[in-house]
Amino acid sequence: MFVTESNDHYPVIIIGSGPAGMSVASELIGKHGVQSILLLESGDLTYDAELNELSEVTALGDLPASHYAIHAIRAFGGTSLVWAGLCGVLEPMSFDNGEWPFSRETLLPFYERAISILELPDNSVVDDVAPINSDSLINYRPVYLSKPVKFGEKYLQFARESSKLDVMLKSTVSRIDHDGSAVKGVTLATGRSIRADKVVLACGGVGNPRLLLQSGLDAGGQVGLRLMEHAHVYDHNLAVIWGDAITSSLNGSGVRVNAFSMNERWLRERSLRSFLMSTGPRKDEGLPPNTDGGVVRAHWTLQAEMLPLEDNRVTLGKQLDSLGQPRAEVNFHFPAAEVLETLWRKAGVQFLRENVGRFSLSASVSEIAGGGHLMGTTRMGLSGDGCVDENSEFYGCRNLFVAGSSVFPSGGAINPTFTIVALSLKLADHIAGRIS
Repeated sequence: MFVTESNDHYPVIIIGSGPAGMSVASELIGKHGVQSILLLESGDLTYDAELNELSEVTALGDLPASHYAIHAIRAFGGTSLVWAGLCGVLEPMSFDNGEWPFSRETLLPFYERAISILELPDNSVVDDVAPINSDSLINYRPVYLSKPVKFGEKYLQFARESSKLDVMLKSTVSRIDHDGSAVKGVTLATGRSIRADKVVLACGGVGNPRLLLQSGLDAGGQVGLRLMEHAHVYDHNLAVIWGDAITSSLNGSGVRVNAFSMNERWLRERSLRSFLMSTGPRKDEGLPPNTDGGVVRAHWTLQAEMLPLEDNRVTLGKQLDSLGQPRAEVNFHFPAAEVLETLWRKAGVQFLRENVGRFSLSASVSEIAGGGHLMGTTRMGLSGDGCVDENSEFYGCRNLFVAGSSVFPSGGAINPTFTIVALSLKLADHIAGRIS
């Protein structure tokens, strides 16, 4: 239920009501029967411009400050308010490289459970990638579309009626309380402290490291490092793809975006990371794989993985917000223009070689945009090289857990929301097993 005053103590406090925080809360209560959770949301029930000034940052580098603010929405449902709905399972290559502390197979059952939450077709996990023929190095890589689900709308009745969930809006956390080894609770910007046995931090790729650093938690200097985004070049150039390259590979159903990728062997031989080439939802949302005339003609969008570079980071800046807290300072650069041009050129050669389609001549990449996929700033990894372990528990602060894309040690090229929800369900199962 929505409350204006909290209890003094909760078994679990969750900070943030977006896809990560809400998925953890609903799963702990609905599947595991946890009797009492406090969900703290800095925003209101709907978007409030004044409250969202708290998400403003000092931006240095290739992306404007507005990019970070619009992808850190403070409102019930979080950034799902501006989510476009694109979903896909993270590529095998990230797991094969050993960057994640568990296998892709470990995460697949949680993707299956996430299907109903995101209202995706049943085949979203099974048919996530398929070679266009048995010996092709080109994969048809559908990106499935949620409607998209707005988590504030989807869980509004649950939040209003559940006697096990207390939701406090317009409640900004200024500090995670701890004794140097374990979490003790949280302190609100009003000065009120609330005790908790376990705390889940789910405030996004900038908000998570910001609050950890405000709380004196830095995991040996690892918090805030290695911010990743997906480099996008929208409507890059014209490509014509023969329709049978798509229809011969996929028999599934569901609203999707036509997209292609190259297989892992092709990428490794060229020392390249994952990428997608898609028509984008603006071009063919809702269309079946084949189009009139048996071909797909479109100006395709390139979307590429970037490496987790330490110089791309979130720190506490000198400017203060309206609550007197340090704003996040984000230093971020795309090392991507040449890589994207190389991807387009080399993929075009492979499509011609396999008689799948024809690309226009590559133009230089003049403008690289982000997808709003802020990842990696509290990454999973070994102690000393990461912030959280394989169960998303923060190193050096027992019973503090971090949810969302900030824990990604690598981001692949696919949109992150499906993986965010899958990881949140995995986290909920783990926390439930730790509640006596």
